[in-house]
Amino acid sequence: MELIAYQQKLAAWLDEYRDFVPAQTRIRVVQQILAAIKQHELPDQLISLEFSETELVDNLGKYPQLLTFESELLDLRQLLVEKFGIWHLFSRRWVQDLKHFINAEQTKSLELMAGNAVLTKFVPNMRATDNLDWKGQDNEHPHPWTTVENSDALVAVQKYYRVVDNIVLAWAPDQDKIDWHILQFLRQQKWAGKFIVIGEKNGATNSKAFWQNSHLTLVAELNRNHPQVDFINDQVFLVK
Repeated sequence: MELIAYQQKLAAWLDEYRDFVPAQTRIRVVQQILAAIKQHELPDQLISLEFSETELVDNLGKYPQLLTFESELLDLRQLLVEKFGIWHLFSRRWVQDLKHFINAEQTKSLELMAGNAVLTKFVPNMRATDNLDWKGQDNEHPHPWTTVENSDALVAVQKYYRVVDNIVLAWAPDQDKIDWHILQFLRQQKWAGKFIVIGEKNGATNSKAFWQNSHLTLVAELNRNHPQVDFINDQVFLVK
């Protein structure tokens, strides 16, 4: 997917849907997201890019291509993966919630499978680790936003669990049980810190073994600024 072509579509859509406020809002949010990411910054906030059933029913007569427009707008996730190596997008508001929840200035944190370390750049006292085995899977060239230690996720946990208070794991792959192995290890060590996992329960992320065996708490503070951006219902869990 070409970034310039997508941006040109956004500009064309702004004109095409100039009288349809819900479309205008979504287009401008996507433009703000891309502008921020290109500068290695985060958008202020995120919203759902899908239209509500009411918005669709009430406007399909006037805009018969509305479903096609929505589908193409939702290509944003694939664009972020292919062009920026970002599988999960954070907002500044959500990062502020996380920093408050973990008391980031006073604790130490570890980000697993950090990819380009977008989160770690903005969280004090956080270390990013990733084995970069995602190279060649939609995105060829890692461009870390901050330092990333090349390490397997379980190895990183075994190395740092004694010295960190928080572990964050976002969008673990659904075909690998390493998330379950990590949880088992933390249980064996009776680790008392916060294990924060971002993913779609029994869906696009994480292994079946992990979802079947984990004890999950949906943290209100970490979900209030974490909307379902597209068709993937990823949420933020505290895991035991």
